[in-house]
Amino acid sequence: MALYITSVYPHLYLGPSRHSSKEQELVEEVESMKLELSRANQLVASLQKKGGEVLLMSPAAAKASALLKSGMSLTQIYSKYVEVRTVVNTSIHNVVVVVDIVDVVVVVHEMMISIMIKNLMGVIFTETTPTGDTWFQI
Repeated sequence: MALYITSVYPHLYLGPSRHSSKEQELVEEVESMKLELSRANQLVASLQKKGGEVLLMSPAAAKASALLKSGMSLTQIYSKYVEVRTVVNTSIHNVVVVVDIVDVVVVVHEMMISIMIKNLMGVIFTETTPTGDTWFQI
């Protein structure tokens, strides 16, 4: 039967002499890929054992990994992000207000110290403006 098929359809003949080298190349490529997969699995296993090192290398990557492993949905993660961002923005605004207040207090204290020094030295002169305001000339 095989002789009949090859005589009627010679282009279907897949004998060992035509494709053995190609088959051998494919087998070698498959073996190479198996070896590469084995090495990759070993690398992944070693990284899983050394979770602390990943934390040291990239705290952000470690936190992202923990979030992914926590089972939170993308919506929950985004909600947490918005909540934290709001707290941080409020804190930053509060810090800016406090810094502005400290700046004003420092300027007032500088003026008070300057006035006190001039007063101790007897060098303060008062001047009345046309509107009746009293100004200190230092």
